[in-house]
Amino acid sequence: MLVKTEGIVLRTIKYSETSIITKIFTRELGLQSYLVKGVRGEKGKNKAVVFLPGNILEIDVYKRNNKELQFLKEFRFKTIYNSVTFNIIKSSMMIFMIEVLNKALKEEETNESLYEFLENTFLRLDKAETTDLNFHLHFLIQLTAHLGFIPSENYNDKYCFFDLSEGMFLYEATGRFDCLDWQYSRWMHDLLTNKNLEGIKNHSRETLLNYILQYYSLHLPNFSDIKSHKILHEVLR
Repeated sequence: MLVKTEGIVLRTIKYSETSIITKIFTRELGLQSYLVKGVRGEKGKNKAVVFLPGNILEIDVYKRNNKELQFLKEFRFKTIYNSVTFNIIKSSMMIFMIEVLNKALKEEETNESLYEFLENTFLRLDKAETTDLNFHLHFLIQLTAHLGFIPSENYNDKYCFFDLSEGMFLYEATGRFDCLDWQYSRWMHDLLTNKNLEGIKNHSRETLLNYILQYYSLHLPNFSDIKSHKILHEVLR
């Protein structure tokens, strides 16, 4: 069955001298892996560049039930980025977010709301005149809502210490490694309510990021270590 859909490229690897295998999160079919023939080498005319991670495509694909590897017939850009490619902060954020998605997305089930969230997020990053240095932090928290483990937003004057394991704010700090102090808990609350992170500095931003990634590891099975955030930290310094 031939299906016309849209998709966001998450990963691409070489396959033979002229072909690639690409993992794409699609609007209609969820997460899929496709064999794309003849896009590498001289005859391919560098068509493989279309499948760089983060690109948003319109694709015609063959859907075969009970097959892990599908075939992609036609492809074209749906959107061409204007600034992400040339802005080192934006491109570093894109690389980081794509790595998180590669670690976090496992299911093939259709999830159009997640697809729309991801597409809108990448387009918003590209179109922003100035780059929000906390953009990736907001992305991580918003993504948890689509993946089913969003923290409880029960923050108030009494419940103001965020516990990573419980996924909620507690009455008092437990002293455990996974319970944040008041300041980091307040920033978690700001992220959950989509507010600016007032007064946060680069070293604190990196620590908060590590806490959020720890939260992912505690609540998302088989979520392995993220590496690109170290590069992102250097870029944001």
